[in-house]
Amino acid sequence: MAQQNHMVTVVIPAFNAADTIDATLNSVRGQTHHALEILVVDDGSTDPTAAIVERHAVIDPRIRLIRQENSGVAAARNRGIAEAKSEFIAPIDADDLWKWTKVEKQLAAMLEDARVGLVYSWQAEIDERGTVISTAHCPTSEGNAFLAILGWNIIGSGSNALMRKHAIIESGGYDSALRKNGGEGCEDFLLYVRIAEHYDFAVVREHLTGYRRRRGCMSADLRQMLRSRALVREKLLSIYPEHARHIHASYARMCHFLYRTAIGNMDVLSAAYLWPRLFACDPLAASRAAKEIASVLLRNAMNRADKKTHKLQMKSRMEFRTDDRAAHETASEGPHFVDGRAWITSANVLGEGQRQHS
Repeated sequence: MAQQNHMVTVVIPAFNAADTIDATLNSVRGQTHHALEILVVDDGSTDPTAAIVERHAVIDPRIRLIRQENSGVAAARNRGIAEAKSEFIAPIDADDLWKWTKVEKQLAAMLEDARVGLVYSWQAEIDERGTVISTAHCPTSEGNAFLAILGWNIIGSGSNALMRKHAIIESGGYDSALRKNGGEGCEDFLLYVRIAEHYDFAVVREHLTGYRRRRGCMSADLRQMLRSRALVREKLLSIYPEHARHIHASYARMCHFLYRTAIGNMDVLSAAYLWPRLFACDPLAASRAAKEIASVLLRNAMNRADKKTHKLQMKSRMEFRTDDRAAHETASEGPHFVDGRAWITSANVLGEGQRQHS
């Protein structure tokens, strides 16, 4: 069967995502793989999220809005997967972006080998305006990636994977119990580990996903993320006691990562919460991290001082472009240009692939 004949279901959990859902839907609708079912699960939003989705659905029949009472991101993703009509699932959070070839390239890798249950790509970190702030995510683990994913979330986020539906279901789906236990946030990591136990992974070595770092999002709550990871650690230890060393090392690595993030963000309260937990699981790493604080604080102070001086240079930084072609105008407004390149915002318009479904 030709690749374009394979339907892929895109699942977008959305809660009060009015500021970002438009750009996310544009990046999904513009995929070069046209055979998409796009399910937006509105998880009890109180802002105009649903209205924005409905406007997209009027001109793109592939989109369906599903509404439910607020139940959390895991329950929203599971609802979309349960209603999916295809055998391939591609989740994306309502504030992230995809390059327009993301689904096409991941699906091609999936179809090459029936043993592959999950395909991921590299992801770029982007800020609230769509500017790329990091392309450091370049893992290469594939095939039997169980120990690799157990040691660190090589997938990177909940928006970066294409998975077989039966692999998700066999692995128990996204664990909504984490939210009930006050630890929402690492459901995707737990699912990836469970899938890797029985299926191979494949990787597309291109930055095809834009993972947005912004204030107020779940992953920005560092204490919440560590609570979630602690719950996942206990669950993994109960399932895979023979891999306790890898599981504990992965948790320590997460503590270190979150602590350094808190220091880099000048988040003193989170740093104070995280440091004793890092010390408890890795005293040596905690001691090294404590010594780095002064240099990090000094560097941040210098960066703030230089911010105004380098304002023009900052404007010329690379944007995460979903498409390399020139931007077109929408009915609502023209494109925002910076050095001749368009921002990825609501001003980005339907591409050739989208027009075919308008």
